[in-house]
Amino acid sequence: MQPQPHKTMKPLLPLYALLGLSLSAAAQSFRPGDLYLYTPAFEGISSSGGSIVHIDPLSGAVTQFIDLETSSGGHDQIAYDPYRDRLIFQGGFVPNHTELYLANATGAVTSLGFGSVAGPFLGGFAATGTGDIYFRRSTQLNELTRLDAVNQAHPLLGSTGTVPFVPSGWHFGMIQSMEYHAPTHSLVVGYGSNLGVCTGGDIKQISLRRLDLSADGTRVIGEACWQYDLDPGQFNGTVVGLAPMSSGDLLMTIDNNSNSTLPRMVRVNPAAQTAVAFASNGHAFSAATNAGAFSRLRNQAVILDTGNDVLRGFVASQVGSGVVFASGVSWPGSSGEVATLIEVGDPRTPYLMTAAPLTIAGAAGGTQSWTIDFGPANAGMVYLVLGSLHGWTPATFYGGVPVPLVADNYSLFTINNAGGAFFPGSVGLLDAQGRATAQVVMPASVTVAFVGLTAYHATLGLTPSLIAIGATNAVPLTIQ
Repeated sequence: MQPQPHKTMKPLLPLYALLGLSLSAAAQSFRPGDLYLYTPAFEGISSSGGSIVHIDPLSGAVTQFIDLETSSGGHDQIAYDPYRDRLIFQGGFVPNHTELYLANATGAVTSLGFGSVAGPFLGGFAATGTGDIYFRRSTQLNELTRLDAVNQAHPLLGSTGTVPFVPSGWHFGMIQSMEYHAPTHSLVVGYGSNLGVCTGGDIKQISLRRLDLSADGTRVIGEACWQYDLDPGQFNGTVVGLAPMSSGDLLMTIDNNSNSTLPRMVRVNPAAQTAVAFASNGHAFSAATNAGAFSRLRNQAVILDTGNDVLRGFVASQVGSGVVFASGVSWPGSSGEVATLIEVGDPRTPYLMTAAPLTIAGAAGGTQSWTIDFGPANAGMVYLVLGSLHGWTPATFYGGVPVPLVADNYSLFTINNAGGAFFPGSVGLLDAQGRATAQVVMPASVTVAFVGLTAYHATLGLTPSLIAIGATNAVPLTIQ
């Protein structure tokens, strides 16, 4: 299934002329796939200030994004919300005081209040991408809170919709990490060892709970619980990360303060209520595994090794030291700080698209290569790569499926010229593993006019009768 280029296309005609596009840049947004680390130790292990740090997932470049005067020692202190295109975090800009903040892509912040001098106060931030953000609020009510699309706070209600949700056999203070899971429209929470185990479960194992939400997101209408045994016979430790990965699964990262080689990176399937080993880190630094996320641009689990002050990437089934791709992210030799690592993305896009490189030179032109993965369950399905020059959020819907692109004339151009000279392999059938490869090829005669702009691409999956089944994450391509 390889359509020929559109008959009116002249391969070397500048793309902007074909599209009739203004060449002004879109409003600055967070770049999909970038990593952000919330750490109290970036400026020294004796500092209570801390920082939010930006990490380029491919180059490994590390820059301070926001300098905090006060940071929280709690778990899961930051999240990205594609609805607002903001980071949400707890922190402070005066000593010994924290509030709930939103930060835009330039680092400008807006306070939402919820001031505290007794932290940790808030945590477990979980954004849906549709306006709601859930978080743990450790007040005297000890409630799960829902922040709605206009930043009004409400208690998450129980099934009757009349009183706040009250869990059975555990409480919200036990939550170490929480993530919204779009395929099941639920909140998934993880917590360690002896804290409120599943009914009939083992006190020494990691426990996971799925809180099923009502359609409007205001109520918990069901609850499930299952466990993962990291180190049989031993207490299993602390959940230091829950993050979206491929095929609708979540990556769970565990810190258990042990020097043994153990599978601390775990693939969690909330729909099937399973948890299986993804990768194992080695003994030389494993006691300092203090945060973790999944990088969809790298297609790797990423962990923070505070003992050696680096980020390490692991592919599936890897055992050992992984690949170091960023350094200077924490403080050398420290192992006790509680940090949070996140990836910018939309939780409603469960399939995977990787891209390299992320930049090409406008004067020379170049090619970005894509790998697309919808998983073996979607073998033989149709895929189509789409694009936008005006951003990746808010998403555009096709057949009820959110595609993380802002629809514009470039979107139409990618459709009309799918599989052609600019986009070889951008439309076709997924192979037996549910995968495909494609490219965007941009000659210098095109890119010279686009210097300073970023194009975004994502892949839509379709049945043979062209019913949407889902979309991948968006990947950026910047013309320098």
